[in-house]
Amino acid sequence: MPIRGYGVWKAKPVHYVVEHENEDEVSPHLSLYFDDKGGKESQLAYWVDRNFNNHPIINSLTDLPSGFQSLEEPKQGYADMRLDYIRSNLFNVNTGRILPHDEPGPNNDIIDVLEPEVKQAIDQNANIYLFGAQFGDQKGIHDVHMNQGNIGQFQHDDGVFQDGGLLINYPDSGRWVGVFIGFASQSAHTDDDSGHAIGSETWNDYLGSKGRRTDLIENSATIDKALVDSNDPRVRRRSVTITNSTDHTIPLSAWKIQNSAGQFQALPRDAVLDAMKTQTFDLPNCPLSSIGDTITLVNDEGLKVDGVSYHSPQGGMEGRSVVFAH
Repeated sequence: MPIRGYGVWKAKPVHYVVEHENEDEVSPHLSLYFDDKGGKESQLAYWVDRNFNNHPIINSLTDLPSGFQSLEEPKQGYADMRLDYIRSNLFNVNTGRILPHDEPGPNNDIIDVLEPEVKQAIDQNANIYLFGAQFGDQKGIHDVHMNQGNIGQFQHDDGVFQDGGLLINYPDSGRWVGVFIGFASQSAHTDDDSGHAIGSETWNDYLGSKGRRTDLIENSATIDKALVDSNDPRVRRRSVTITNSTDHTIPLSAWKIQNSAGQFQALPRDAVLDAMKTQTFDLPNCPLSSIGDTITLVNDEGLKVDGVSYHSPQGGMEGRSVVFAH
């Protein structure tokens, strides 16, 4: 059963309180207080994108009123605001870190990561967007972390498009920052309907101390470039360029490219990508919006191999190539 009361709370941060492990050894928190004008420690996976302006979700967030907005039931203009760590292409998997909650020393625990972001948001009068579940008394929000791919007793919280997170917008500069937190034990691949874990790969497999492993699904191929929709017949048709990052050939039969609306392009049945090679594929059946979209590469088992996003508020991407860094 998915979490209840899922939504986004837009507010101005006022102050915060940090709980250390000696104060709450079971579940220490960083509590953020804001004004909307109206088992023991787990290893945590986190991703911080200090240039989140390239994700199309910000198109929908900017004009939100202050306060809590329910996202449990899709509403016109709201459906694309729900977060999903696997399907929304919010971050590059391999840019994250695995850290404890609270550890002596600098820059070695999740508090050291969150505290500067929260302090800067307060100091610069930023707008914050907290995604998670509203408290029963409607005075706060929790579950501001990944809410799918759980193990054990927490599997009942699994669901898709109900993940938590913190987005910060600095109106003076226009800059957006995204902060995303999961548990190292959560699955990197989940069922599209239930959100339950599928496969054995966890965030710890990708971000652990062993370094990048090329045998993992999301390390096998990357989307390096996309040509976005154009109404100009002189411009080449929309396409994506994929690179094989491994030392072996990858058969692409039954692989798909998917956009944020769920439309997809099946790759040719005879498509093969040689080791360390790059190839471009046309997308006649998968539109790519000129104002922003997500592009996801899915393998023959339906598992995400790579995902990217782009954003242009004035539609400036039309007929142009977008290059993605990995």
